Amino acid sequence: MKCSGPTPDGACRKAGYAPYLDYRPPLDDEKPLLSTALAKAPQGMKLETQAIAYTIEHIVPDHFKQVRARHESRINKILTPSKTG
Repeated sequence: MKCSGPTPDGACRKAGYAPYLDYRPPLDDEKPLLSTALAKAPQGMKLETQAIAYTIEHIVPDHFKQVRARHESRINKILTPSKTG
């Protein structure tokens, strides 16, 4: 499953298949920076609503096209008569 995630300016972007696998606990010298960034970040439902809207508009249509192409290829193979005699 592809994910979406926030950018520093509060917009959304494609985040790949499993961005959470790259996460790690912040180092001690990063914690003050993290606090500042979190204070500026959009909170709660607004961020979730933005992520859902972005996913519906950008990620789902691409995924649908990929799945459709795969299945149509299989279906066409099934529907095409065999040329063996």
